[in-house]
Amino acid sequence: MILIVDLCGERGSLSRFEFVHPVSAIVGGTGEMAGTVHLSDLSLAACRAADGIVLCGTAIKDHAWQGL
Repeated sequence: MILIVDLCGERGSLSRFEFVHPVSAIVGGTGEMAGTVHLSDLSLAACRAADGIVLCGTAIKDHAWQGL
C-alpha cells in the first residue's frame, strides 16, 4: 500500500483537490492500493505499514503547514 500524506494547511481544505487528489488518482491508476492521511493524523504505525510514502498537498507560498 502507498501512503499519501496530505500536507495542506488544514484537514479537509479545498486545496487537497488541486494537490492531493491528482496524485491519489495517479497512484490508483497504477494498480497500487493507496491511502490518504492528513499530516495531523499521521501515525508511525501507518508509515511502517506502507510500502511507499508520497508527500504532497501544499503550494510553495502556503505557509500554513508551519503551524501544525
